[in-house]
Amino acid sequence: MTDEKRKSLLSRLAVALGLSEDATEVEVALTAYKTKAGDEIEVNDEDQTTTAADGEYELEDGKILVVSEGKAEVKEAPQEEEKAAEEAPEDQKVEDDAMAQMQAAIDALTARLDALEGKNTELEKSNTELSEKLSAVESRPADKKVVLNANQGQKSKAQLAFERAQARN
Repeated sequence: MTDEKRKSLLSRLAVALGLSEDATEVEVALTAYKTKAGDEIEVNDEDQTTTAADGEYELEDGKILVVSEGKAEVKEAPQEEEKAAEEAPEDQKVEDDAMAQMQAAIDALTARLDALEGKNTELEKSNTELSEKLSAVESRPADKKVVLNANQGQKSKAQLAFERAQARN
């Protein structure tokens, strides 16, 4: 809408409302704001009134036009920090879920570590007992020669061959 057409409409409106007898006497300064959606919102420069519906309108320059009860106010666009603060509850939920999963994993690992430490204590005790028994056996004089052999209790091939040869004779 052109400025001339706008002034004409406002002048006729002023005459119709009885605010002016002559349409040429009324001049109203308007500012037209373009929204990102492509709409144009006109605001009276004197009293910041508008006919636009209440709400927030994002302007082409990134600012926000807030209309409340017919009054308009231009505000700076929310900064990234403010947007992040609005998104924080969802992010916080994700972080809380991740923390709960991590805590569950830590608890499971702690329980496993405790069980392994208990088993290790048992093995250390058993090892100490066996070491003491071995020391006691080693400290006694041997009346027979003791040979520690991996095949203890089993005869070697040479022994078996020797015994067969003796049995034939």
